[in-house]
Formats: sequence, structure tokens, C-alpha cells
Amino acid sequence: MLYPNQTLPSSLMSRIEKTFDVTSSIDKTFEVGRPEISMDLSELIVIFSGSDTAQCGITEAVAMEQIYMHMIDQNPVRSIISNIIKEEKSHNTIENALYCRDIIHGLNSSGGSRSNIILVTSDYHMPRAKILFECICGSNCNDDNDDDVMNITVTSCPSDSLHKRFIADRDGVLFHYRPREDRQDDSNEWTLNERLDWEYNALLNINSCLAKYGVKPINEDIITKAIQQLQAMNYTNDGNMTGLT
Repeated sequence: MLYPNQTLPSSLMSRIEKTFDVTSSIDKTFEVGRPEISMDLSELIVIFSGSDTAQCGITEAVAMEQIYMHMIDQNPVRSIISNIIKEEKSHNTIENALYCRDIIHGLNSSGGSRSNIILVTSDYHMPRAKILFECICGSNCNDDNDDDVMNITVTSCPSDSLHKRFIADRDGVLFHYRPREDRQDDSNEWTLNERLDWEYNALLNINSCLAKYGVKPINEDIITKAIQQLQAMNYTNDGNMTGLT
């Protein structure tokens, strides 16, 4: 979510920087996670997805595109000019996936053959985002009888969220987690563990949310693995890993 003055929080900036790194690979081929998956970046299409959820007068898609294009202008040697599409209707991650699916389906219906998504989002958001994209338009899509289903490979490319691990209260006491009722409404001001807690609860309720969009449920084993990925990112006050509760 953007700030009211239309500036981008550090988590969104980090996503744009990661996108720039991917699309400006010097050899025009970016190895994505597994060595057997690579793609020709000269044919890459970049989709920036997000509406004006902050109601600040500009969509997240437009704001991210502006910063991305500025990075290209400042680094012409490293850059390739990618085809950019702005998806400006989505209000949440499910809608991100649904509208991006429609865009890719439209491109492929016009003669394209795109079968890979490099999904760039914040580290804390990636577990939920990846299984949603796989459920809605990827290899784990549940609509087996739908002729329009695209068997797309979704590869995660997480960016560092840059969320603070600790925040000091008025007495200078450091904390890494506040009860939900004590947090600010602006999630940009949450700590990493508070973001992970939100994601954890979103995963617990993911199938009920998908049902509202008429999307079939995700297998519980897949959800459990995503929760385990969140647990691996959780920190206690002494810096040790712990599980979410």
C-alpha cells in the first residue's frame, strides 16, 4: 500500500529493485531458482499489479512503473526495455492472480505462448502469493475441466521486505510483536513478525476467501507447507527462529 503522499514504502521499493535486477540481467537470461528454468528476457513482459488501495490518487501499478522506468533511464547499459502492462483493478493478492491470469490468457490467445511466471513480491508475502498464483493460473490449478486453464510454471523471486525486526515503544523498550488490537492500521509500520502473523492468519482462511471468487480450494498439504515457510522467517527477541502460534 502506498503512503497518503503517493510515495512507496520500503517493501514496494524492494520489489521494484528486484524486478529491475531480473529484467536487466547482463546476459539477457535470468536463472530462476532451478538451473533448468531460464527465459529469454527479450520477450519478457512485466506486469505491475495493484489498484489505488490507499486512495491517494495513484494506483500501485502506476507508481511502481514510474520508479522502474526511472531505474531503466538511470542504468541504460544494464537495462533492456521490457514490455510493461499495468493491472490497476486488483485490491488483494487473489485479485492480483485473477487479473494477471486474464492478461496472460489474452496474450496467449493472440498468438503468444507464455508458460512461465517469475513472481516478484516481498519475502513474507511470497508463500501465500505463490500458492495463489499456482492455484489460479499455474501448475496446481484446480480447474481440471476448464479448457482455458493455463499450465504455467510459477517461480518465486522474493525481495527483502526490509520490515523492521524490532520497534521501540515510548519508553524505549524494544518489541517485535504486538497484539493485533495494539497495531497501527498502516501495515507499512508493522514489524516483520507482525506481518508474518497477518500472513499466517490469511493462509488459515485462504480457502474461504477463494470461495468468494468462485475458485476451488487449495490442498491443505500445500497450505501447510506455506505456513512452514512463514515459520522459518519468524524471529524471537533473542534472534532465534521460532514457530508462529
